[in-house]
Amino acid sequence: ELSLNRNTPIPEKVNYLKAYEDLKLIKALDYDGNLTDIGKKMSILPVEPMQAKILINAFLIDEYKLIVEDIVTIISLLQTDSIFYAPSKEKEKAEMARVKFTNNSSDHITLL
Repeated sequence: ELSLNRNTPIPEKVNYLKAYEDLKLIKALDYDGNLTDIGKKMSILPVEPMQAKILINAFLIDEYKLIVEDIVTIISLLQTDSIFYAPSKEKEKAEMARVKFTNNSSDHITLL
């Protein structure tokens, strides 16, 4: 059971409605606002709803099965602040090293 304490901010109505519409758009909720079968699966994954939908589809849709490992890797890495460590004394050197791994076409490809 969910309980809110005094310090838990209550979302503004516009944010609630946007989240509700987003969940309907990705088919996590049906027209009446009930969890769909995929919505129930998504709800157990500790990631954002869209990421949960992508993970589930990666295993269900044949075209994605070839890249499922990359999808899992990218979503996993998106759960961290950064995979690049930059010690304060050597920030410039660390930045130069990081550039070697950068892919200009996509931040997500850089993560791979």
